[in-house]
Amino acid sequence: MRKETALTSMVTGMVLWGFANPFSDISMSYLSPAEGYFLESVAGALAFIAIVAVVPRLRKNIGQIPWRLAIPLGLIMPGLCFYLGNIGYQYGTVTIGVILLSTEVMFTALGGAFILGEKLSPKAFMAILMGMVGVVIVGVNGQVNNPETVGQVVHLFGYEISAGLIGALGFITSAFFSGLYAVYVRKYAAGVDIIGLTIGQLVSEAVFGIAIFFIAGLDFASMYAQTTGFWAAIVAGLLGSAFAFLFFNMASEHVTTRQTAMTLNLIPVIAIAAGAVMGRGIPTWIQVFGAVIVLCSLFFLETDDEEVADEDTDSKRAQHT
Repeated sequence: MRKETALTSMVTGMVLWGFANPFSDISMSYLSPAEGYFLESVAGALAFIAIVAVVPRLRKNIGQIPWRLAIPLGLIMPGLCFYLGNIGYQYGTVTIGVILLSTEVMFTALGGAFILGEKLSPKAFMAILMGMVGVVIVGVNGQVNNPETVGQVVHLFGYEISAGLIGALGFITSAFFSGLYAVYVRKYAAGVDIIGLTIGQLVSEAVFGIAIFFIAGLDFASMYAQTTGFWAAIVAGLLGSAFAFLFFNMASEHVTTRQTAMTLNLIPVIAIAAGAVMGRGIPTWIQVFGAVIVLCSLFFLETDDEEVADEDTDSKRAQHT
């Protein structure tokens, strides 16, 4: 795949993820995180498998699924990431969510340093710390000012925990696993059949969702009765699973960690704009201040000259091997 094509594919995946977020937020106003995840995972998997079955040139990929890689990756993303994101949206808004989820860029950079051995300069390290400060501001203010969760508590392991805090933690842990996923795809997906990998991931995700359906004792009829939430979850699954992962996986081995991190910034921009149009909440001024800190930290992280030089060197070495 040409570099320009790969970057276009990556951008397309990020745009689809951006649009999927407001639909996930809407679904959590009517469904539980488990119900939303079940619908998202099964809808995404069935849609993608249907596409593969209908398109002749894609059918051969069914026999080339790298299960040993697809199962763990599928459980991480969409698996844990989507489920934790739903927990976040149950107790937060799309504006808070996508800002906190954007810290995926920082976790991707840290993962590149510790797992892939990429250099993390002092400037990049300070940018990550700066971003964490912005995350705390956004998360704390969202916890205090979100009208949906003010005064609400969640009973967990015998303790009463603020619902807003649970939401923020859901988003941040989802971002952590998203960053980890981006790093491991770069490390292990080279030379792997991308269509086969995506099928395996979505099947693994759907199996996880079906397991949750039975373990949690969910009822399909009650989910379907919540018409708005039901179809919002279906759309989120189609946009965020069936198609976004295909474009992301196709591009991942052909772009650098920096390019992945930069395109990830499209997700909050698209999601906040779409969320505002759908009436899913406007950020407070303090949240805007925290978001600006986060975005500035991402800018500094992505314009670190030392890392650019390192990536150029790695790219040249790869061309001669």
